[in-house]
Amino acid sequence: MAKTKLKGILPGDRSSARLAVPATFVLRCADGIAPTEYQLIELDPKKDSREFTDAKMNVAGASAGVDKQAVALNFQKIGHNTYKATAPDLKKGEYGFLAPGHYATTNGASSGKLYTFGVLE
Repeated sequence: MAKTKLKGILPGDRSSARLAVPATFVLRCADGIAPTEYQLIELDPKKDSREFTDAKMNVAGASAGVDKQAVALNFQKIGHNTYKATAPDLKKGEYGFLAPGHYATTNGASSGKLYTFGVLE
């Protein structure tokens, strides 16, 4: 068995939402969901799409998650199930908040919600 990557692929080379740094976000979580279950990930722009690696597999085993592309956030509770997240050091590029409950599918893609934006210089 060769090495296999399960990827999430989004259409378009950039998001229509554009932000400047420092970036601040407000997350409203469903009951029972912690803000840390949302992952902010850096997307890899391609010609007509943006991608992220959701899992890797080979003969020795598998690893899941987007840890290498994940960006650390600081959360502050500001209301019931509502949190402010700050990301002061984002560099220019494409990003997305990967919502809880995403999963890699057997056809090599990722399924779930991703809320995307781009960071300006």
